[in-house]
This record gives sequence, C-alpha cells and structure tokens, in this order.
Amino acid sequence: MDVGKTITTIQCSENHPTFLGESYGFWCQNVILLVAAILAYLAIRSSRAIERRKAAAEVIFSSRKDSEFLASIHKISEIHFSDRNIATFAKHDNNGSPEAQSIRYALNHYEYIAVGIQQGIYDEDIFKHSHYTTVVKLYEHTKSYIDERRRLTERPTAYQEFECLACRWKENPLKHKPIKSVPV
Repeated sequence: MDVGKTITTIQCSENHPTFLGESYGFWCQNVILLVAAILAYLAIRSSRAIERRKAAAEVIFSSRKDSEFLASIHKISEIHFSDRNIATFAKHDNNGSPEAQSIRYALNHYEYIAVGIQQGIYDEDIFKHSHYTTVVKLYEHTKSYIDERRRLTERPTAYQEFECLACRWKENPLKHKPIKSVPV
C-alpha cells in the first residue's frame, strides 16, 4: 500500500466547507492579495502627488532666485505702464531688443511651467496659490504681444499652454479667505 496515495485520498475525501466552489483559504488568500494591490496603488499615487508638489516648490523657489526672470517681469511691467505698445516688440526688427528678449524669457518660463502642469509634472494648486496674480497680470499685459507673435510667425500654438493656464485661472480665481489677526 502506498502511503502517499492514502493520505491524498483521505484529504480529498473529507468534506471541506466551500464558498462559490472554492475553499475559504483560497478566498482569504485572494482577498489579501487584492488588499495588498490596492494599498500598493494608493502608495504609488500618494508618492507621485508628493513628488509633483516637491517639483512645483523647487521651481517656485528657483524662479525667485533667477535675476533674469525677475528683471523680465519688471521690464514687462515698465512697458505696460509706459506709452509703448508691447505688441511692437513681437515684430522681427525688434526681435533682438532687450525688451523683446525679456518678454520672451518671462513667457517661455511660464510656458514651460504650464506644460509641466498640463503633463502632470507640477502641482497646479501650488503654482496657483503662489503665482496667481503674476500669471494673470502677465497674460493681460502680454496678450497683444502673444497675438502679434502668432500672427507674424504663423504659429498659432505659440504660448498656448500659458494662455490656457492664465484663462483657466482667470475663470476660477482664488477665493478670498478671511484673515483673523492675533492681538498684539
């Protein structure tokens, strides 16, 4: 008599409780695997969100140290409050002027950020809460430049992501939060 066959026969002949044709052990194992997969997915998703926030904060802090960027924003503001039309700097004969270079530098900076937000690299809420006024004002001040640049270069997508970002933020502005002061 073969002992191995006898044990197998005895185990198979016992009546084990089942659920939907499978043993409870089978279902417990699969539930544990499902829970582990869900937890892994949530951990990856959370990690990705944290990385997006960290990347956004890094860009924000580095832009505050970028003297060329800050000078560009200041130059655009000067042009806006002067009697000069910013759209004239989009023309080919003004392309090399310091003003045109400053305008392009600032617009390119925010175009790259807008693309990063659109692609999920940066967290939009962090940028919106830290750069809302700058982005919206920059768009308003450079709209005629962007339109003229698109017309002259025949590139309708120039600064498209920046424009979409600014318009989206304008349509859904930051909400005012009541500020409670601490008695001094």
